[in-house]
Amino acid sequence: MRHFATQSNVPADRASREVELKLLLSPSDVDTFRTAVTTRLAPVKPLPGVSRLHTTYFDTPDLSLRRQGLELRVRKQGERWTETVKTIESPGRGFGLHDRGEWEAHIDSAEPDLAALRMRIEPDARPALILAEPGLAQRLVPVFDVVVRRSLWQLSPLEGTRIELTLDEGELRCGAAREPICEVEFELKAGAPAALFDAALLLQDDVPLRIGRLGKADRGYALLAGRTHAPRATTTTTTATTVTSAQPVLFARGVTVEQGFQAIIENSLAHAFGNEAGVMRGTDSESVHQMRVGIRRLRSALRLFSTIIPTPALLGGELRWLSAALGAARDAEVLAGETLPALTADSDSDSDRTAAVQWTSLLRTASLSADTHRSRAAQALASPRYARLTLGLAAWLGCESWQSSSGKRARKALRQPLHALARGAVMRLHRKLRDTGKRLARATPEQRHRVRIAAKRLRYAIDSFQSLYPSKAAHRYVRRLGKLQDALGQLNDAQVAGRLLHDFVQKEQDLERSVQSVVRQLDRRSDLAEPELLHRWKAFRRAELP
Repeated sequence: MRHFATQSNVPADRASREVELKLLLSPSDVDTFRTAVTTRLAPVKPLPGVSRLHTTYFDTPDLSLRRQGLELRVRKQGERWTETVKTIESPGRGFGLHDRGEWEAHIDSAEPDLAALRMRIEPDARPALILAEPGLAQRLVPVFDVVVRRSLWQLSPLEGTRIELTLDEGELRCGAAREPICEVEFELKAGAPAALFDAALLLQDDVPLRIGRLGKADRGYALLAGRTHAPRATTTTTTATTVTSAQPVLFARGVTVEQGFQAIIENSLAHAFGNEAGVMRGTDSESVHQMRVGIRRLRSALRLFSTIIPTPALLGGELRWLSAALGAARDAEVLAGETLPALTADSDSDSDRTAAVQWTSLLRTASLSADTHRSRAAQALASPRYARLTLGLAAWLGCESWQSSSGKRARKALRQPLHALARGAVMRLHRKLRDTGKRLARATPEQRHRVRIAAKRLRYAIDSFQSLYPSKAAHRYVRRLGKLQDALGQLNDAQVAGRLLHDFVQKEQDLERSVQSVVRQLDRRSDLAEPELLHRWKAFRRAELP
């Protein structure tokens, strides 16, 4: 996917900005990584500089700095102390590239010197005003530490481009809690941000590098709160993982198509990849579900803007691959965790032990299948293919390659108001759903599936643009559409369950009686659900677009 990263004309301002690409590396790949740096990137000096860094992050007991968007740290390197304050920002374009304010000062001890930092910042800038709050220095306490062994290379891939590449190996420490660190950073010292992705993509041919969406401070504060963002837990690490759900996209008046595209894509990325750690554990079904929905929302958003911003074909294909891997895990989980528990064993009497044994065996088989598919989803996220996908996606979005590849007419369209594009897109999807569902009463399962997909795409579009519409009208429309989706989803779950159960019988003939019982019950439920589906379809047809 190297061709996703194209040069941007936007330079990085190093006076008070930090522009970096953060990547995660498996400890088992460190030696391969070091070799790849030398052979692929041709650093200025083949051997890296190596140092030990001990960094302490400071905040008030009520985490006032964090709440106000600042990170304050003191770092010891050799006999030298350096303090740094950074602004907290989402990764650039929501994915991978970090671009934020950074100011540092050399000090004489392990305690922060706020006056020294304020001298480095414009007096009326918000960070300076926060650091000048009365009594702040007296309230600061250490909140967590980062101890790493850092290897550093200097890169100069193009004339006028300088990159500092670091490999940090160590751990986060917060009280008795520990979280391992093995991460790579490409920091831009001169040149265009796209050079960071170009260098990282060269390494992907030899070693898988995953996008690091959280900085050390983000992970430290999460550890402080009793959560972990490490892909796999260890015996010394907290094990709770936060599940990320969809959040509303809110637009200001007069938002342009370009701004809308960026906001919707950022929102979808945060939803999908905020669940990456949970999926990689291989045990969290809700993380799988939410990441799958997030990827669907992302693909839907890319389709909404495709006439102006075409998605690279390879990128679209890889997103379909990821969606399929998550979808298989979700289907197996729904069968094991929702569909079968809602049914009963087919037993003529309480003494029919054979039926009971077969039913228990079926439940166990379904549960094992769900475990297997969650594990496969985790393996997909740990694969080099996934690493290339995420880095290629970050390169395309983070460096605005989508903008530079647009023609003159498309660039003009990007400056137009978003509401016009939104209304046209929603209208087309509304008509598409009505046309697809015209013969719903006599639809085959395959035709009904197409209606469900059309409804889902319309729903994702409405959700993306909902803040552009009057709230009451949008709520009424979404409520009717949601009820239609529920009815379609119930019938689809039965259809998927039948397919998965058929696969079980092919492997275990002893399950046939229990499977036949389940299929009969699902058929009865489907027969009862179809009139309700038609009722909800008629109600939706009467719904007016907001």
